[in-house]
Amino acid sequence: MVSDLPRDLSEEVLSRIPLTSLRKVRSTCKKWNTLSKTRFLAKKHLRREAEKAKEEFMAVVMMDYSVYLLGVNLSDKAVQSCSVKLQGKLTFPTDSDSDQIDICNVFHCDGLLLCVSKDQTRLVRFPRDLEIAPIDWKVDYIHSGVTVNGNAYWLATEDESELDEEEYGRTFLVGFDFTRETFGPRLPLPFQHYPKDAVSLSPVRGGKLAALFQPWDSLGVKIWVTSKIEPEAVTWESEVFLSVSLKQSIHPMFQFTDTGASFFIDEEKKVAVVFDEAFPPRPDKNSIGNQAYIIGVDGSLKIVDLGVSDHRGFPPLACSYLPSLIQPN
Repeated sequence: MVSDLPRDLSEEVLSRIPLTSLRKVRSTCKKWNTLSKTRFLAKKHLRREAEKAKEEFMAVVMMDYSVYLLGVNLSDKAVQSCSVKLQGKLTFPTDSDSDQIDICNVFHCDGLLLCVSKDQTRLVRFPRDLEIAPIDWKVDYIHSGVTVNGNAYWLATEDESELDEEEYGRTFLVGFDFTRETFGPRLPLPFQHYPKDAVSLSPVRGGKLAALFQPWDSLGVKIWVTSKIEPEAVTWESEVFLSVSLKQSIHPMFQFTDTGASFFIDEEKKVAVVFDEAFPPRPDKNSIGNQAYIIGVDGSLKIVDLGVSDHRGFPPLACSYLPSLIQPN
């Protein structure tokens, strides 16, 4: 019987089981259920996942109010060798006949996903008050926050109620320190953002943060990466990670949407993957195509079709994903 196997052999067997199948294995016997939750096995799984991620890693993308798992393979040879493939759809057990809950936002932190339903009835509540200084800035709903090293960061804009009618509020980075439960000061961005510009944030392997920017009146796309990031201070690399023009590659009038352009990068392979609506739009005004744009730092491009959505103005929202052994209560 499996329960009679030596501990070291049991740990080796469990470490080779995909994280997505581990829950089923836990029901095999009490011994394996206990071993599967040990810190040693968790570290062993993470090492294996890190090795696999060098060749292929997982990403989560929200499209058409549903959440999907993607397999992403970024080649270090050429962008045309890279691939993005849909692997499955997230379903939610419910008491009704349908297993579909409409999701309008997803947040990822340390392998755990928070899915916000379209009706917004599911909330995360802090059971006590936090002492927070008066806030003179705002975060637009179209700009999702990201987590880096256990802290959260957002793109924020000055409160325009105190500005002249023709003035635009300055955009900056703001972080929240969960240890001290406080917001940090305004942190500088390597660009100035205006309405209709495409701008988004993404965590980078190694505890870094990347920022994508495309002005509304330009075909040029740039991505910067931090050399230091914490809620109290930020430093950006002196050299931009990616600076390309997509005029010849896609369309003379191509522009990422100001509600889309979620992305992630691989610094070693010098590739960025940006998710947005298809351009130019489909003739059918009631639907829109979703695409992944794989962009090399040399300007090379590969476009992957991710299917059609029935909701215009609701581009795909994606983030890289590493499973966790932590079981939410």
